[in-house]
Amino acid sequence: MAYVPIKPEELKKLVLMGKKRPMNMAFNPGPKDDDLLIIHKIKAADVLGRTAKKEGEGPKVAFGSFEISGKTLTLNAVQTVPGLAKKLRKYFKKMEFSFKVEVLDSQGNLIDEDAEEETPQPAAPSSPQAQSENDTAQPDPAHAALTDRLRALKGDVPSGSAPLQKALATVAKLIKEGSVDKASDGLDRIEAAVRQAAAASATQTTRQAEGSEPDAKALTARAASLRAVLNTLERGGAERIKILLVQSLTSLQSGDFHAAQQTLEEAENTLNALPPEPEMLPQGQAPAPSKAQGQWEKTLPRLQAQVDAAMNARRGDLAAINRAFEYAKSQAEAGNFDSALKSAATTVGLLRDAATSTAEARVANAAEAAVHGGVDYTASRLMWLKTRAKMHADLVKLKMAIDQHASTTAGLEGIAQNTGVLLEYIEEIDTSLEATLDALVETPDGQTREALKQEATRIIATYRSTLDSEFFKAVDDNGFTQTAIRGTALEALAQVETALTA
Repeated sequence: MAYVPIKPEELKKLVLMGKKRPMNMAFNPGPKDDDLLIIHKIKAADVLGRTAKKEGEGPKVAFGSFEISGKTLTLNAVQTVPGLAKKLRKYFKKMEFSFKVEVLDSQGNLIDEDAEEETPQPAAPSSPQAQSENDTAQPDPAHAALTDRLRALKGDVPSGSAPLQKALATVAKLIKEGSVDKASDGLDRIEAAVRQAAAASATQTTRQAEGSEPDAKALTARAASLRAVLNTLERGGAERIKILLVQSLTSLQSGDFHAAQQTLEEAENTLNALPPEPEMLPQGQAPAPSKAQGQWEKTLPRLQAQVDAAMNARRGDLAAINRAFEYAKSQAEAGNFDSALKSAATTVGLLRDAATSTAEARVANAAEAAVHGGVDYTASRLMWLKTRAKMHADLVKLKMAIDQHASTTAGLEGIAQNTGVLLEYIEEIDTSLEATLDALVETPDGQTREALKQEATRIIATYRSTLDSEFFKAVDDNGFTQTAIRGTALEALAQVETALTA
């Protein structure tokens, strides 16, 4: 799904949720303060990091999870950038948040911090009345953020919607009374209702404009992904999503794909609008290590390897596998290890289903290709998979050679800390081509197959443009170790293009 920019009022709400639970985030500081901040309730931090790198204007990103305690925002960073604390504090200040920002490494050590400079305190007021007036003059960031959200919502709520207009009036009264938590909860519900209405309207508009039937196969995959996530949920609101999912599957079976799509979108929107789970421990108190945590730490490396193998082999319902696994990791990062293990079990089940169906799928794909008399693109896809793997291996080989040279050469010891950027260049050569070739294998001759061939040709042109960059032109003449990254990739792309024109 394409990245959709977060509205300022929605971003403020997500920031304030850091007072209740750890929130995953990614930050891409761009030129001329053109920064990008992404926060999400469920998606893992590394996933947000890749999105921020792709969508932002800056060359590097930081990502991790943050929490807010009082006036301090603490970021547990998985990856950082120079001057991160100062850049984040400046960004939050534009949002009218005056946080002190602390950045911790993976071991919990403070590696960066930034705060407002101390200013002289005003003289004590001469009377209780003066003290009261002085207190009144101090702005409350939380109150201001709620007021901004309310003001933004007033323009989104239709004037003819009496219930929502009444709810807005109630929230305005709660803000005035200082009931911050109740007002925030009320705004959450109103925003969710507005999003659902907007999604339904957009779906109807698109349907009328395109006049096309939704893709039944895509809807089935989305339903499977949603079901995998639901198996890990134990919080309020999940029952409503399950009912919507059943309704969507029923519509699919009856052939009413438009109804299935609409119900499925409502279920997904309801899931995204679920509030965070309540805190089980006092603020600032870390949970003691548990048996579930130990089991998760043993499970993660093995499960990661199995998921990677399925992704590389394009085996099974990859969307469902990835959704369940990413949710498991996000739950573990939030300290919910029991929930993480349940989602891990769901992931294992999906991997097992994929393994048992692989042989049948290969036979079916080959038979279908023979029946329709089309070109079998399996060989091209496998060849390109091997090429990408070799490119990655050569870059790792180059990184290790540079690290070895730097570690044994006086004055270059610090270079090894930055060689990881080499692996970022290959991210532009992504999995789009292999996914398109995979779709070609399963698609008979016709307009859809021709459209996929055109898309594959477009992707190849994009890859060639990347390979013509200064980095790839120079990488194989690196002086540290022998590599053949660019030449191998260009040769493989030429072979795929030849197959596409056959």
